[in-house]
Amino acid sequence: MNAKKLLLVVLILGTVVALPFINRIVFGVNSKEVNVSALSQRVISPSILASGFLTHEEEVMLSSEVIGKVAA
Repeated sequence: MNAKKLLLVVLILGTVVALPFINRIVFGVNSKEVNVSALSQRVISPSILASGFLTHEEEVMLSSEVIGKVAA
C-alpha cells in the first residue's frame, strides 16, 4: 500500500513539472506585446462613467400581512 502512495505522489509531481513544457510545445512561445509606462504618482478619481439601463429579471410584489393580533 505504501509503494502505491509513493508512486501516486511521484506521478502527480511529474505531471506538475511536465505541464509547462507540454503547454509550450502545444501552444508555442508566442508572446503578447503590452504597453508599459514609468512609475509615477497619480490621483485616482472616485467617479464611474456608465451608460445603459438597469433592468430586473423578475418582478415581485411586496406587501405586509398580519398573521395574528394580540388582545389585552
